[in-house]
Amino acid sequence: MHQLLSRGISTINEKNAVNLLTLNTLPGQRFLRPRHIKYLSECISNGTFLTGDIATVRMDFDHGTEVLINGQHQLTAVILAKKPIEVVLEKYACDSEADLSLLYRQFDNHATRSLGDITKPEAIALGLEWPLRITYLILSAAILINHANDMPKAKKIEYLKQYLKQGSFVVSVLPKVIAEYQHMFRKAVIAAMILTWEKSHEKSYDFWLKVRDGENLKREMPSYRLRNYLQKIVAGDSRHTSRSMATPHEILSKCITGWNAFRKEQTTDLKYYPDKPIPKPI
Repeated sequence: MHQLLSRGISTINEKNAVNLLTLNTLPGQRFLRPRHIKYLSECISNGTFLTGDIATVRMDFDHGTEVLINGQHQLTAVILAKKPIEVVLEKYACDSEADLSLLYRQFDNHATRSLGDITKPEAIALGLEWPLRITYLILSAAILINHANDMPKAKKIEYLKQYLKQGSFVVSVLPKVIAEYQHMFRKAVIAAMILTWEKSHEKSYDFWLKVRDGENLKREMPSYRLRNYLQKIVAGDSRHTSRSMATPHEILSKCITGWNAFRKEQTTDLKYYPDKPIPKPI
């Protein structure tokens, strides 16, 4: 568990800000957002900026290296505005990467950390070497499967640890070259891959390779029908008049319908019923 070493009110001027930013080497740190920096600097300049929050952490698992864990936008804004601010300056210590990941996602003041932001350090803490985009898709799929969209981000991120085996399967199927296989890179498709893998590892791998590559398929095959459908639609969160737009509910339903037909060795037209629950995979 992380340990609070000190906390107090400090004045941060340009020189302090520059010095603290030399510690901004946290693996997985989010990218600076110029628009937010500009907004903060304007607040500092016109006197409307309230007390800031800056935090560093001593990584005892990494030879005591000290890094900035919160405040990079505020510090950069101080330099831009050329005016000091008052902040609550905190110093922590962490014994493990897991502790660091947990501490990192507690800071949600000012520029809110997105689920994507907190996914990066969590993936590092778990020792994952998956591509970041695929990692986020796996997490998004787990959230979809568990109907957890309304959960706080700090709870959602915990699904990543629960879906390591399923995630490894997804990574083994998804290609590194995204451009030619965009039809596979949707959270609803990833959710279907996970649900089918939980029914049959071998069959699922065979089915999704067919959907991915389209090799040696006949038009009546469920894998052909599903691949053709996925290549034609655009994923969206609500139905539009365009026939090319599809909700996650529709995509996941059709994926499972295709899988079930594959398992039964039957053909299918991937019929979809918007008012019915997503079919159960067999």
